[in-house]
Parts: sequence; C-alpha cells; structure tokens
Amino acid sequence: MSKALSDMARIGQMVLDGDLAELREVSERIDALRARVRELDAQLSARARTAAQGLEEDLALLNGRDEAWADWVSAQKAEVRRQLAGLMAEREDKLAQAKQSFGRAQAIDALQYRAREARLIKLSRQG
Repeated sequence: MSKALSDMARIGQMVLDGDLAELREVSERIDALRARVRELDAQLSARARTAAQGLEEDLALLNGRDEAWADWVSAQKAEVRRQLAGLMAEREDKLAQAKQSFGRAQAIDALQYRAREARLIKLSRQG
C-alpha cells in the first residue's frame, strides 16, 4: 500500500506542478497584455503633451493624421482588452484546476500520513 500511495503522491505532485505552470503561463500573458495597454496609454499621453505645445508646428494634427492615429490606438486597446478578457476567463479555469490538483495532493499526503501512523502503531504493538 505504501508504494501505491507513494506513486500516487508523485503523480499528484506532477499534475499540480503542471497545473501551476499553466496558471503561471496564462498570468504572464495577462501581465504582457496589461503592459501593452499601459504602453498605448503612455503613447496617447505623450502625443497629447506634444500636441498641446503648439498647433502651428504639428503637421500630423494639421493634416488629420493625429485623429487617425488616435483611432488606431483606440482599436488596438479594444483588441488587447478583448484578449485580456479571454485570458482572465482562462486564468479562472486554470486556477480552479490548480486548486483541485492541490486538494488531491493534500488528500494523498493525508492518506500517506495515516498509513505511516497505522504502520507505527502496528509496529509498536508487535514489539
């Protein structure tokens, strides 16, 4: 029985490690998308500061390119946020999966502990 529990514990830990790695990967992708939104916001802010310094020298603003660029940035942010929403949902699934794997690993550890205790009690009664 001890060998079977030991094997189960190893497998349970492997599954948990895999689930945690998947969760970490999704979280890293979420962080990258959040960084992209911050980058786009920073570009908008920088452009607004530049435009506020003077209209007569700003060719992009004068020929309408500035508005087209702002529309492009808005579209980019919308797409990134759409991807972010999908990843957040995926992260919730991965988190639930990791919690379940953690629970299984804890249950196997508890079974191993009980089996060890039972063996010790049996040995103490024999000798």
